[in-house]
Amino acid sequence: SRHLSAIPTSALQELCADVDDKDNPVTVDSLQAASAAGDVKAVCAWLASSDLQDDLSGALRIAAVENHANVARVLLAAGASSETDDEGNTALHAATFAAVWRTAKDDGGLAVVRTLLEFGGGDVDTVNTGGFTALHVAASIGHAGLVQALAGAGAAMDLQVHNGGLTALHLAAKEGHLEVV
Repeated sequence: SRHLSAIPTSALQELCADVDDKDNPVTVDSLQAASAAGDVKAVCAWLASSDLQDDLSGALRIAAVENHANVARVLLAAGASSETDDEGNTALHAATFAAVWRTAKDDGGLAVVRTLLEFGGGDVDTVNTGGFTALHVAASIGHAGLVQALAGAGAAMDLQVHNGGLTALHLAAKEGHLEVV
């Protein structure tokens, strides 16, 4: 498993350069709502007005689910980590699970996955409590673009899931996703 490079600290200042609203304190729920909405300025305002750092990972997972690559990049620059949720899912897992209902119009979730991979948004081989990595999920839903991105980032192709010892290739074949095989 490998961690990819993180955004330099100066990048946060650059990403939030246009935001000047430090007057209104923002709550953690507002950070989550801003992340869900893809509102980079609101995320930057929250970061500028708060000392709280404990929910950046949750906000990152929300941005990942909603395919908001720019918000994910800001959160990573602010120090969001690839901490897992209660089910062992990282932001990469969240983005990959959400790709099930993405369309070509919104790039199938690739933008946020590429951002997470490029800027240190999680270990590509983290296994959740169900025994799956993001690669297993991408293969099982037949998302060839996500499989290629994760494999290109060094995801272990031979890693077996806990339930049945299946690799990503096995899962893709089992589900009939020949474009992934």
